[in-house]
Amino acid sequence: MPKHHSIELKGRIVGAYEAGATPSSIAKAHNLRINTVLAIIKKWEQEGTIVPKKPPGGRPILGDQDVEQLLDRVKDSNCATLQEIIKLSPKPVSESTIRRILRKKKIFCHAPVKRPRLTPRQRKLNGDRLEESHLD
Repeated sequence: MPKHHSIELKGRIVGAYEAGATPSSIAKAHNLRINTVLAIIKKWEQEGTIVPKKPPGGRPILGDQDVEQLLDRVKDSNCATLQEIIKLSPKPVSESTIRRILRKKKIFCHAPVKRPRLTPRQRKLNGDRLEESHLD
């Protein structure tokens, strides 16, 4: 991950470059790599600014208060299904959003598994095994 430098430092680098200093001397003076200085200068020359771009991605649908409110409701009804939890949400959200929030807060939900019923033959076999194991 690249280290983000302050706008003030970038301004000093561009100012020194505009004053006629070489990129290598600027790098030595500010204890930076020359590639960092060259990248800052290149951005200044191409875009005319040294301000970093806005980070990608949208704002979260549920704010911190909404998440806390949802978690309180989930803890009150801890046997609720995912569909019921979605209905408890203060704002309309998708299943994946709810799953992501619960996973971040270490609350895991599992889909119910239907177990097949035992046939009479299987019950008899399991019963025989149980009786044998209890005889020891």
